[in-house]
Amino acid sequence: YNLFYWSSKSDTKCIVDTLNPSMNKNWCVSENGDFYFSQNGLKFYFFTAAKPEKEIKDTLPEDEKYKLDLWSWTDTLLQPNQIKNIEKEKKKSFLSVYFIKEKKMVQLASEDIPFVTPTLKGDGNLGIGYNYKPYSKYISWITDIYKDVYIVDFNTGNKKIILKKIQSIASLSPNGNFVAWYNKEDSTWNLFSLKDNTSKPVTKNLGVNFWDEDNDVPSPPDPYGLAGWTKDDKSFLIYDRFDIWQIFTDNKSKPEIITKAFGRKNKTGFRYIELDKDALWINSENNLLLKTYNEETKQEGYYSIKIKSKDEPKKHFEGDYKLSTPMLAKKSNVLIWRKSNFNIYPDLSVSTFDFKDEIRITNANPQQANYLWGNVELVKWKTVKNEELEGLLYKPENFNPSQKYPMIVYFYERNSQTIHYHFTPKPSRSVINFPEYVSNGYIIFVPDIKYKVGTPGEDAYNAIMS
Repeated sequence: YNLFYWSSKSDTKCIVDTLNPSMNKNWCVSENGDFYFSQNGLKFYFFTAAKPEKEIKDTLPEDEKYKLDLWSWTDTLLQPNQIKNIEKEKKKSFLSVYFIKEKKMVQLASEDIPFVTPTLKGDGNLGIGYNYKPYSKYISWITDIYKDVYIVDFNTGNKKIILKKIQSIASLSPNGNFVAWYNKEDSTWNLFSLKDNTSKPVTKNLGVNFWDEDNDVPSPPDPYGLAGWTKDDKSFLIYDRFDIWQIFTDNKSKPEIITKAFGRKNKTGFRYIELDKDALWINSENNLLLKTYNEETKQEGYYSIKIKSKDEPKKHFEGDYKLSTPMLAKKSNVLIWRKSNFNIYPDLSVSTFDFKDEIRITNANPQQANYLWGNVELVKWKTVKNEELEGLLYKPENFNPSQKYPMIVYFYERNSQTIHYHFTPKPSRSVINFPEYVSNGYIIFVPDIKYKVGTPGEDAYNAIMS
């Protein structure tokens, strides 16, 4: 498999083949990898892999062959896992880059560092690489596998290890000066400086948690997440349960809550929406669009904020809906988005950036009007241990409180946050279809279960039976 290049100014020419001095021995361009140009068009990214082996013609019938699964304590992955992933392993490919002007190929990823991610939409000359191999065995008994983190020089292919045996997010800044990473062991965000080759915690004494406070499984909680970096690597934005924080990289400025603690005060989680898919960083001069979820009312909304503003976030739209992530038109100030709830199908709407003058442009499910549907409401109660819980109660559209109805109790972890989800009648595997049953005269009760480590049966019993 060879790689060819054509432009309107030159003839088609082969730029990479097996004789390229940068190509690994017995490797070639992979047929299973993706291909793409950098945003500025100066680099071309592709994938390489070991040459496919020629299949040997086999005349022995299948029923006469011996088939063995050879297990060994030295395996990094258990045999069933190996068998499950065998096709993926056969297609495994490794990122490379070709510099078009310099006519130079550089191999970036390798068997030891199989995952490499470029910066600046491929324009940058540094990338971040991950190596999971030393810890593959751990996957047999832990859910979040460890990894080593490398910085990869795209000009030379050289790799430098910066973090060993971490479990969570690591993000290289757009200009390649810093790595923001989350340490699950002490639940802190950290900043690694490539210039100083040092790492330091940046969220240790801020008075709020940056880890998932509702985590109820026997493994360390994940962070709430990273929204992105600002221009010139000056800062990065991260989430706590409710608000968005700006963490500066200059060793002087104190972290700031850009949502002015409005989220925590109102039990409303703010999350950033990137409208410009070509953006290389978060533009701190622009109005940032934020999506919200209120933990008490279960309402979702759209707000906006300027990072440098002293004002609280500005509300544009909020209600008893499940809202989509809007898309912005490239050549006008028009958004396309969806809103839905149990009764309203998620049709498409258009509006301006402030969500005024909304126009619904589709009517994809008119047949719903011909059928009995239903309604859903949030209910609250206390368990025998005096713990307050929430749940959902689905009732038929023609519900009569003086009648008795059969009730189905469906339970699995927590579901109260799905109160505004829209379900269409269809076959399902392990869950029941709510509209189908309420349409046929059933009530459905869906209680939340708050699990504690080690007592899932008792916790489920206490939640459901209370």
